[in-house]
Amino acid sequence: MKPTDAQAAYVTELAAQLLTAETEIAAEHGEHMRPGRFVTRTDPETGKTAVGFVQSVYRREDGTAAADVELVGAPSGSVPAAELGPTS
Repeated sequence: MKPTDAQAAYVTELAAQLLTAETEIAAEHGEHMRPGRFVTRTDPETGKTAVGFVQSVYRREDGTAAADVELVGAPSGSVPAAELGPTS
């Protein structure tokens, strides 16, 4: 099924909003906060550091930035941007 012009315009607007949010978060926290980038996270409770892959970035309801991260050897999920750093 071919999308209508209104549906296509809506999808285009959502994509633009997503790109704007990703760019703002990367400007605030660093380029490692973009989907597809590798990051490190040091668990504040255990002190162990894990490497992960950013799947998506977004703002939580309170306005703080976070990312869905797939971590190696650690629990994956939503991680505050302040807990993530670049791999190098």
